[in-house]
Amino acid sequence: MKNLKINTMKLRVSPDIDDVPYLALALKLNCPVWSNDRKLKNQNAVRVYSTQEIIRISQQRPESLK
Repeated sequence: MKNLKINTMKLRVSPDIDDVPYLALALKLNCPVWSNDRKLKNQNAVRVYSTQEIIRISQQRPESLK
């Protein structure tokens, strides 16, 4: 029964049990995750950036350079 409760808690944060370690580390380090896994966008605990979002962010010029 204890394992069921732990797995249920993990699934509240992660839509995929295989992604739990990555989300746990991101929570611990207070950092986003880079992934194209759309299921990861279905949670609110960790910010998830897709490759397209990373490219768009990297191409933006800082305000001080405009």
